[in-house]
Amino acid sequence: MKTAIYAGAFDPFTDGHRFATEFGLELFDKVIIAIGVNPGKHPLFTLDERLDLIKQSTSDLPNVEVDQYTGLYAVDYAVQKGANFLLRGIRNPTDFLYEAEFQNLCYIRNPSIHLVYAIPPQNLAGVSSSTVRGLCGYQDWELMVAKFVSPAVLAKLKEKFPATINLPQPI
Repeated sequence: MKTAIYAGAFDPFTDGHRFATEFGLELFDKVIIAIGVNPGKHPLFTLDERLDLIKQSTSDLPNVEVDQYTGLYAVDYAVQKGANFLLRGIRNPTDFLYEAEFQNLCYIRNPSIHLVYAIPPQNLAGVSSSTVRGLCGYQDWELMVAKFVSPAVLAKLKEKFPATINLPQPI
């Protein structure tokens, strides 16, 4: 069985993440979406919230497992799970440069782990978790954000951002 690890913070899980997961399922028998816990980061959603939102957002996809890991490099987590592949997303040239460096570091750590890249369609190329978080709170933000996340994620974002930001009125 070929298994790929799709590791990230997923704060929150977006339609771009789902695209990469679906892409991975076309190539692999199983995709494990794994939240890498970084104690130095302060995510919007708790670990349990992120795990739950990913499960809800992928519940209709076969052969997807949702997990978390702490204190390991992604390549070491892959070995621990019996996977030889890391699934990654590349949205733009900046991601490409980052991923090239990441791939080199992974190879140094463990040359038996291979990276596979999903490039999303244009409508998802600008979507990142930080972009989604940055869109929240403004007038009618829900209409914009709904284009990039599952209904479950949108509902949880509404809990985190219950009121819109009051922008100054023009004189």
